[in-house]
Amino acid sequence: MALNAKGKELLRELQRSDWLPPYNVSEEDLVRQVVEEVGLLHEELERKM
Repeated sequence: MALNAKGKELLRELQRSDWLPPYNVSEEDLVRQVVEEVGLLHEELERKM
């Protein structure tokens, strides 16, 4: 769940920005991990419904 916190921080950072910054390649792995975790959580929720 730590990646959820980082994902939230990435969104807050974007919200504070006055413009949409270019894709940050240095954080590509982190973004990929967050997306994977969200996908796993989505699958878990679907199984429980």
